[in-house]
Amino acid sequence: MKFSDQGIIISQKKFNENSLIVKVFSQNHGIYNGFVKSAKSQKNRTIFQIGNLVSFEHMSRTEESLGQFANVDLVKGFCSKIMFDRLRLDCANSLFSIIDSAFLERENHEDLFEKICNFLENLSDDESQKVEVIGGYVKLELEILKN
Repeated sequence: MKFSDQGIIISQKKFNENSLIVKVFSQNHGIYNGFVKSAKSQKNRTIFQIGNLVSFEHMSRTEESLGQFANVDLVKGFCSKIMFDRLRLDCANSLFSIIDSAFLERENHEDLFEKICNFLENLSDDESQKVEVIGGYVKLELEILKN
């Protein structure tokens, strides 16, 4: 099974010295786990940060097995813009924690993906006020509860 898509990195787990198991909330395929070899190299370290929007190919032998992410490219780096603001970072961590625990793997949530991307865009905007950030987070959490 092989497909190409784009998605938001919602979690990562250390596997070896240089590898990770990454969980991605993809636009057209839902949540997928995958192995990434050499994810901690100098070149790839900034790509595999939680909250980044990436394009990727997912390959696996069978549908149930853990796949592998290949040809991963950074589309938009949200992580670097929110990591130094405590409120924005807490909102992003809470959002990804809810998505990680509430949604099943391989369920498509295309409409929610667009709303999350818009929220991350507003979250990474330096001009947005704290009230706008919290209001956007609450609205997005209500959308997640609807799904």
